Amino acid sequence: MNVHSMTDNSNRALFDFVESKKHIKVNKSDDCFWSAEFRKDCALIRYSDKGNRYAAFAHELLHIKVQLDGLRKVVCGIAIDNKILSNGYLVTVIDALDNELQHHKFFKDFLNMGYSADDFFNDDDFEKGFNTFLVQNEHFLEEILVQYVALLLPVGKAPQLKEKFESKFSNHLVKFGKIDQIFSAWRDNNANDYQKCIVDFFRIFDSGQVWLGYSKSIEDFPEKGFFTSSSFALPLGDPSS
Repeated sequence: MNVHSMTDNSNRALFDFVESKKHIKVNKSDDCFWSAEFRKDCALIRYSDKGNRYAAFAHELLHIKVQLDGLRKVVCGIAIDNKILSNGYLVTVIDALDNELQHHKFFKDFLNMGYSADDFFNDDDFEKGFNTFLVQNEHFLEEILVQYVALLLPVGKAPQLKEKFESKFSNHLVKFGKIDQIFSAWRDNNANDYQKCIVDFFRIFDSGQVWLGYSKSIEDFPEKGFFTSSSFALPLGDPSS
């Protein structure tokens, strides 16, 4: 499949705009998911045969466009004194927040292009994954909050799953409400810097000392990034994600 087989009347203008700023390459995905990667020399979109290919292509183009518009993507982090985060979960939190904050920034644009909200995602296992999570015997708070973030957009089964999720974890409703406020404020403003959103998210729970970076090189600590609370020196045996 090539880029021209993925364009239609709804996404062609977006494709032309992105292509004029960043050359677009497409590769077949190794799995069933679509994805977009913003590289120095191009924008790489990996495609699959699942779903509405025009809507899926538009979705990935919007991921590229929001970065062309100025969003700086957090790509690494260091957690000092939170065992869950420092044992590897920090990268999951980073990826989830980045992905969902981007989604909330361009969801209206996706709908305004004429696509259905039900075509925003192509993950058939979305409901199955959440139901599996709900019946687990143990859950840690960081994981609960990250899972909740993925339920905020009114697409597919998300509203029904969100209701079940809030019922299951009703003791965390205040924290859920704070997350709602963070994402609502982000959706409704014109800013492209999501640093405040991420800092506010980490302050909802006892995240300890965390630094998040825009570069994967530890040599850029701490200049190319930000702390979510107090600053700290880089410890011996770098625990970066």
